Amino acid sequence: MIASEIGFGDALIVASAKSILGALFSGRFLSPSFLTGFFGAVSASLVESFLARFDFGYLSLSAMGSFVNNLVQLIVISFLVGSTKTFLLFPLMVILGLVSGTVNAFLASKMGGIVFENYSRFFFAQKKATDGITGDRVRS
Repeated sequence: MIASEIGFGDALIVASAKSILGALFSGRFLSPSFLTGFFGAVSASLVESFLARFDFGYLSLSAMGSFVNNLVQLIVISFLVGSTKTFLLFPLMVILGLVSGTVNAFLASKMGGIVFENYSRFFFAQKKATDGITGDRVRS
């Protein structure tokens, strides 16, 4: 969801750095958990950056990012394990991902940029300002 606020390049850097630094600090660099997390985060950033261009709201961006993240993680695991039976977990992962994505979308709509007075951005994106300043604006 960060891609909708900071743009594709910066979102990709944040997603990559989060995965790499977390893996380095935990001693799990290039482990299966790193690979699934890294490729999932990068793919979610790509999808969310693309969809943010079309004025999707936080809920839509979060749901699609969650879906793609889970799908890519299972693809990576299936390559590492050598079995497609890992996809049996996909329905559960999607349900849990959508629940956590909805919570993230709600929190992002409350905290993104300058907090705004209504919750319309939860479902629909607000119009982008033309002055080049990022973040939401409170309307008076």
